[in-house]
Amino acid sequence: MSWHDLNPAGRMAAMREELIISAPFFGALFASQDLVARESIGTAAVNGKALTYAPSFVAGLSELQCLGVGVHETLHLALMHHVRRGAREPELWNKACDLELNPMVLASGFVLPDGALLEARFAGMSAEAIYSQLEAEAAPADGGQGRQDAPGCAPDDSSPGDSGEQGEGAPAPDPGECGAVLDAADSAEGLAEARAEAEAMVRQALSVARAANGGSIPDALAPLVSTLNRAPVDWRAETAEFIDDAASKAVSWNTPNRRFLQSGFILPGSTPDAVSCIALAVDCSGSIGRETLAQFQGLAQQLLDDGRVERLAVVYCHSRVCGSAEFLAGDSIELRIEETGGTAFAPALAHVEAHWPEAVAIVYLTDLEAYGAEAWGAAPSVPVLWAVQGARRRAPFGRVLPIDAHS
Repeated sequence: MSWHDLNPAGRMAAMREELIISAPFFGALFASQDLVARESIGTAAVNGKALTYAPSFVAGLSELQCLGVGVHETLHLALMHHVRRGAREPELWNKACDLELNPMVLASGFVLPDGALLEARFAGMSAEAIYSQLEAEAAPADGGQGRQDAPGCAPDDSSPGDSGEQGEGAPAPDPGECGAVLDAADSAEGLAEARAEAEAMVRQALSVARAANGGSIPDALAPLVSTLNRAPVDWRAETAEFIDDAASKAVSWNTPNRRFLQSGFILPGSTPDAVSCIALAVDCSGSIGRETLAQFQGLAQQLLDDGRVERLAVVYCHSRVCGSAEFLAGDSIELRIEETGGTAFAPALAHVEAHWPEAVAIVYLTDLEAYGAEAWGAAPSVPVLWAVQGARRRAPFGRVLPIDAHS
C-alpha cells in the first residue's frame, strides 16, 4: 500500500516501523510513546508518555516530512525538553527548543516541513540560552522592567507548568508547526521522576542503536551521548570543597602534622578557620530557573548553619548590579531575582571587590552566556567558581562547575 493510500493512523504506524529499521535510536524513542489521535492538538506534541497528533496535520505531510516530524518529536524527548521548561512561557519555550533541535534533525539526514524554525545564529546553543535571547529581543523598551514573571522570577506560589498548561481541547504551543513539546508534569516531584525516566529511556535507545548499527550512532547525537556518559558531579560537595580551600589555615598543636609523626618529630598541623566572607553572585539575565535558585539557597543556608561561612554577601546582576544583600550566621536566607536584563559579569565582580574586600572567594550562579571581553572584565584578586546551569562552557578565568538542579 502506498503512502497516499494510508490513513493518518496507518501513516504513524508506518513511520514508527521505518524509524525502528532505518534509525534505531529515534525508532526506540518513538516506540516508547503511546500514539494518541486528537485533532485539537493542532499539529503534534510529546510529553514523555504519549505522542499526540492531529490526523489532519499528518494527512498533509509527505512521507519524508512525516519521518522528519517523528525525529523532531523524539529529539524533544532525547534533549528532555519536556522537563526543562520551568516557569518559561510555553510558546516561546517551544520556539527555543525547535531552534536547538531542528539542525540536529537535518544533520541526521531527515526532512522537515516547510517553515521549520532554523537560525544559524543559535548554532550550538541550549534551548535555555536561546530562550533568554529571544525574550530579550521581544522585551518592551523599558529596561527589562515590563515583565515581572520572567524565568527565575516567578511568584512564590507558582510551580512548573503554571504558565499556559494545555487542556484537552487546546492546541499545543507550536510556532514552528513541526510538533510541540508539553510538560511531563506540573510539580517539581513529578518532573524529577519524569527526568529519571527520560534518562533511562534515552540510554536504552542508545543501546538499541549501538546494537543495530555495530556500535555507531548519528554524529548529530554526539553532544547528547557525551552528556549522558559524563560521570555525575556532586556540585554541592564540590562547592563546599571550593569554599574550604579558600579558608585561611591556622597553626594548631592540637592537630599535629601527621606527615612527620613516624619520623619522631611532633610539628604543628593546621586547621581551617571558618571563612569570614564568601560572595555569591546571581545571574539575573533570565536564564536561572526557579528550581536551581532554590537549590542554591539551600546550599547557602547550609554553609551558614554549619559554620563553614560566617558571612554571605549576595550580589544580583544582569548587565548591571541590580541588588545586593548580606546574611550572617543565624539569618534565614532568601534568594529572589526581582529584575532581569542583559548579561555581564564584570559589574558583579567589581561590586564585590569594592563593597566586600574581605570576601575570600566568589561563587557565580549563571549559565555563562556572555559575549565579548567587556562582559567578563578582569579576573578578581580572589578565586571564582562559576556554578553553571546548562551546557558546560568555558570562562576566561576561574573554575567552571556544571550543576544540575535535579540532582
